[in-house]
Amino acid sequence: MDKALVFACDKYEFAFDIECIKEIKSWIPSTPLPVENQNIEGIINIRGTVIPLISLLNLIGGQKVAENKAIIVIECMGKNIAFSVSGVSDIIEYDLLKEAPKNCFGGNDFIKGIISIGKRTIFSLNENNILKYVIN
Repeated sequence: MDKALVFACDKYEFAFDIECIKEIKSWIPSTPLPVENQNIEGIINIRGTVIPLISLLNLIGGQKVAENKAIIVIECMGKNIAFSVSGVSDIIEYDLLKEAPKNCFGGNDFIKGIISIGKRTIFSLNENNILKYVIN
């Protein structure tokens, strides 16, 4: 069985593999950057480490999150990156990842698959592809 951290962005539920989760924080404002990149909200300082803060919903083609309530910091490919989310809900165990539709969230390779638990549809994110896209 695999484990994932489930969180909300707007009306959608997403998940990151639990192994890549470094930290979950209450919302803190970011420092804007002079760079024009709609996906990067700014940077945050966590215990002396400056980390880019990414708007996950903007990244996957959704609307801007009306109210951010949490920050998820992940470690991927040796780098730390933070995501603004509406809220964190739970940690789940699953053993089957269904294939996501090709045009899911703009056709990006950000969705690894779909986890179905009861009536819930949770989009499992591919953190490697997200990081590659953000740092390019």
